[in-house]
Amino acid sequence: MKEAFYKANPSWFALTESIEDVYIDYRLEMVYLPMGDISFADSLVAFNPGEEAGNTPKEALGPSQGQDPRKVEYVNLGLDGSIVVFFEDNAITDINGLDIYVFELGQIEPTRLSISKDGQNWIDVGQIEGGTAGLDIAEFVKPGETFNYLKLKDLKTYSGIPGADIDAVAAIGGALRLNLDSAVLFETGKADLKPEGLEAIKELSEQLVSIPKGTI
Repeated sequence: MKEAFYKANPSWFALTESIEDVYIDYRLEMVYLPMGDISFADSLVAFNPGEEAGNTPKEALGPSQGQDPRKVEYVNLGLDGSIVVFFEDNAITDINGLDIYVFELGQIEPTRLSISKDGQNWIDVGQIEGGTAGLDIAEFVKPGETFNYLKLKDLKTYSGIPGADIDAVAAIGGALRLNLDSAVLFETGKADLKPEGLEAIKELSEQLVSIPKGTI
């Protein structure tokens, strides 16, 4: 699994060996995520419950690692329901192979996926269903583009529990996101760096130096 990922992506680097991990979904499928827990969506932006929706939407933000299905925390979208999640410390980007993995409870219900840079303008990147929980976005995006928003929309398929049951969503490869707060760097209306701004830039530069290779 790990070997296959690096064979397809020879230029990929691991931040540290302690970060990467293998996750187990409800169907006991193993998924290798080189960025570990950083890979998962960080916050809920919107939840539009469909017919017969259930559970709390925030429960779609972390994997349950193959737990007893009676104990798994997930959100049921309901028929035709949708959810939008935000990736804060990383972003979705195209790598060789699958780019997005949806941890779903039970049968994989037909679910439409869309991605966005700003949460307003969306790119439809296809759907998951049946035995497929991963998606490759290569044909829909330009090389190097990054996206921080992901939308899942149930396609109104009836089953034992109506609607897709989302446990978590992960960017398999993804891009690491590093931030500098302008409020830390400058006083309002000023162009001179504040002392704490210089310190923040120093810390960021140390982070960049620790990364062996990559595109900024």
